[in-house]
Amino acid sequence: MYNLLRWVFFLPMAIICTFIALYAIHYLNIWTLSIVEGHNQEGLLYKFLDKILKNITVGCVFVYVGSYIVPNLKRYVALLLCALISSFSFYYCFIVNKEFSLGLLFEFVITLVSSIFTALTFYEGKNPEID
Repeated sequence: MYNLLRWVFFLPMAIICTFIALYAIHYLNIWTLSIVEGHNQEGLLYKFLDKILKNITVGCVFVYVGSYIVPNLKRYVALLLCALISSFSFYYCFIVNKEFSLGLLFEFVITLVSSIFTALTFYEGKNPEID
């Protein structure tokens, strides 16, 4: 029963934890840059760091939490979640936003690289808890 619940809730928990991490990164970014730049959320440094940190967080947290929750087949789930978040990022960056820009391409690449890095960490078996 416990393993069944872990299989049922791994995707919703990965999504919830990703949003929690995004909010934490957002407020941490505001707090840290308010010390450096004042309360300027329109500054170039704020926008640049905000995009980088949020996309790294989305890729890493989604894949890691989802892969950590499942009871077995963690490597395959990590690769599946990597493909899922990459597909969603591609859809958001290039299909929802109809015009092409280098900023959106940059966001997609950062999310893709961070999710692949996290999935490969699970896939290589560096963590002793991996099946």
